[in-house]
Amino acid sequence: MMYDRYGNDTNIWISQLQTVLIPGSSPATGTPVGFVVPANFTGRVAPGVLKSSHDIPTRNNPPRDNFAPRVGFAWQPLDTPRLVIRGAGGFFYDRIAGASIIQSVQLQPPYAADASGGTGAGLAQPFNTLTAGAFPVRWANFTNGSTSNLNEVIMGENFLTPLVYSWNINVQYEFVKDWVLELGSVGSRGIHQITRGWNFNAPYLASAANPVNGITTNRTSNYLVRVPYLGLSENSTVETTNGDFKYNSLQAAVRKRFSKGFTVQAAYTWSRAFTTNNLASGIRTTSASSMA
Repeated sequence: MMYDRYGNDTNIWISQLQTVLIPGSSPATGTPVGFVVPANFTGRVAPGVLKSSHDIPTRNNPPRDNFAPRVGFAWQPLDTPRLVIRGAGGFFYDRIAGASIIQSVQLQPPYAADASGGTGAGLAQPFNTLTAGAFPVRWANFTNGSTSNLNEVIMGENFLTPLVYSWNINVQYEFVKDWVLELGSVGSRGIHQITRGWNFNAPYLASAANPVNGITTNRTSNYLVRVPYLGLSENSTVETTNGDFKYNSLQAAVRKRFSKGFTVQAAYTWSRAFTTNNLASGIRTTSASSMA
């Protein structure tokens, strides 16, 4: 995570949205609560907008303890070099692309205004009426199902450094002259992996047993008031670091060495992998706690 010298990186924090779950019912009674500016922001901070204690758009500070040790060994258990056991393991941190941060400057208020179609759009007024240079307000009208419908791209409130634990161990045995059998186990575990384009505000399905914002029916006319965070568009997305994966494999190979450096090898890998997302389209979940 980088520091922003000029205080430009604004954001929306889910924890701030949760302090005002039901905003006003019109632009006149709406609220900008949810928007966050860094401590070195030099513009006017509207009432309801939080000024953070950090010079970055997230709640957590850049880490200074990303220690990445790595270790390996090779062991010859017999007096002959025909049998060798090797192994290694380590921590591998990844860099977060600058695009994940610059989005908040390019697409967040007060630098950009959302030109999405308004909920009451018509030919005379097809788009939301917003002003660049100001923070918009969230509002939701339960009577007619219209909302401010702000379409935002935000960063996760706590942005962590992606980390992969990687390990392997293998046995190499020359069972006859110039023929080597190799068996090994290779694995990895990734945590805090970057997740892009996660739609965190998709509408819920409502019912009498499980009402959503007091609504018990599902209609196309009320989907905007069935979202988790009223006033934001159902297309709003977040870039965060809540991805996780596991990979384990058994690898086998047989090699035959010929003269003049010519080698023939046959190999087989049996593996399985588990992931919380496909790392391309993002995690499809509505759990706000996953964004921590």
